[in-house]
Amino acid sequence: MQLLGHELVDFEPLNLIKNEDEICQNALFKFDKNLIKLAKQKGVKFSVICKKINEAIIANAVGASLIVCDKKLAKSFVKLAEFYIFDAKIACIISQDSQLDILAKLGVDTAIYQSAIFQKTL
Repeated sequence: MQLLGHELVDFEPLNLIKNEDEICQNALFKFDKNLIKLAKQKGVKFSVICKKINEAIIANAVGASLIVCDKKLAKSFVKLAEFYIFDAKIACIISQDSQLDILAKLGVDTAIYQSAIFQKTL
């Protein structure tokens, strides 16, 4: 399992963005067709927060690095990713090491600690 934001592991922070003006390298945003189009046009690495299976399928198809989901959806997203051999990794956000056990049992590829997510400020 990949760890983003753990104090002992080197990582590139994710930049949480909410609008088109904030698009940058390692962008993280809720599923939004316009933000996806812009990230692809700019050629930046991006990750997408998905709440539905169809969003995860699209996010993978357009080249998202990570598909971030709630722990409740993780098992179905992991099965989908395994069946269709996704290039994107399935990820969940956690706040403490003790939650790694849950993610491991679900088969999640990446644990994102909250400390790995930075909110852009203009």
